[in-house]
Amino acid sequence: MKTNYINRSILIYPVISMIDKIVHKGSRNRLLRTTRSEELIEKYSDEKRIDSLTSPTFLVHATNDKVVPVENSMGYYLALKENNVSAALHIYQDGKDGFGLGKEGTN
Repeated sequence: MKTNYINRSILIYPVISMIDKIVHKGSRNRLLRTTRSEELIEKYSDEKRIDSLTSPTFLVHATNDKVVPVENSMGYYLALKENNVSAALHIYQDGKDGFGLGKEGTN
């Protein structure tokens, strides 16, 4: 019996981009170390790698997230839309990084 699996992505305050303006610097440092060529930044900026095979995506982010800028989710959503990939984006004004799931003062 053949089973069809449908992949979906659920991304909550995701680190998407390696671009200076919106990057989470800690993630970029761990991923790219000190090598930050334009080629690697492009390769690891997921908003630039979307195609028709990209999974439908549900995104959640808070505007006041000071750890991972909300522009990561916004840019990814716009790239999904541009490539006709099903997507939903939910942005909340308050919530910080982690929506209060971490210890107070760590967000």
